[in-house]
Amino acid sequence: MTAQLTLTDGIRYRYPLSVRDRQALFAEWCERNPELLSRIEQKALQLAAMGHRRISVQYLVEWARYEVPVKAVAVPYEDTDGRLRRFGINNTDVAALARWLLDHHPELPIERRRSVLDGVAA
Repeated sequence: MTAQLTLTDGIRYRYPLSVRDRQALFAEWCERNPELLSRIEQKALQLAAMGHRRISVQYLVEWARYEVPVKAVAVPYEDTDGRLRRFGINNTDVAALARWLLDHHPELPIERRRSVLDGVAA
């Protein structure tokens, strides 16, 4: 296996992913997808400027999936069994994206719901 196929040399992630591992892979996904992340961010800001009192991050994910011509770059990682897997934003990671948006734009009308991410240090 080449170095480009793993997130970090020598690190394997237990599957299913723990919250901390999911957070680490989400951070890597953000680094690999700056243009897509910027488009999601701009769409959220645009919706807020249009007067939306609530912005659905699930909608933003679906909008990006079907309407944005930028292809998301998955983060390849190896699990503890040696299987190559790919991390990409899915329904489980909507909360991580919501927190990222709120960290960068606390004024956005995004409802923060309880998540497994709550109370876990990154």
